[in-house]
Amino acid sequence: MRDCGGTSHATHAHRCGTQRQLRAVEIHQCESRAVAVDLSALAARIHEREEDWNLLAMTWTVGPIHANYGKPMAAAEFESADLHGEILLWVTGEAELESMRLSDFRVVNKHYALGSASELDSVFADLIALARDGVAPADGVIAYASDQASAKERERRQHD
Repeated sequence: MRDCGGTSHATHAHRCGTQRQLRAVEIHQCESRAVAVDLSALAARIHEREEDWNLLAMTWTVGPIHANYGKPMAAAEFESADLHGEILLWVTGEAELESMRLSDFRVVNKHYALGSASELDSVFADLIALARDGVAPADGVIAYASDQASAKERERRQHD
């Protein structure tokens, strides 16, 4: 969440308002500085890294931009043989990397506060390190899915 000069984002948004523009870009004025993230950049940045995704045998499904109750966002799901997840990007610059490794149900999530769409490269670098080397991003949250999920996956694999 962005710091708006010591005021919470929700309080500041109420006080200073928001402007909406075409192409799903929202500019939020925070103490004379603007934060704007073009949500269409998510699909473009994924396409720019096509070679990386091919080397990882990773496929992507990019969804449409959603109004999301006044806080527009875009999402893209990724999938490889052992890693599934998604990247979420809000017009405010907030982003989430959410993933699960299927072999052991290790869940790795990380929250990002981006200043622009060009900073998505850090999210993609973390995803590549996770997929290629199993290295979780710094400040990432690591958990393991429940034993119930593991049992369901073992059962599914036995039937395949």
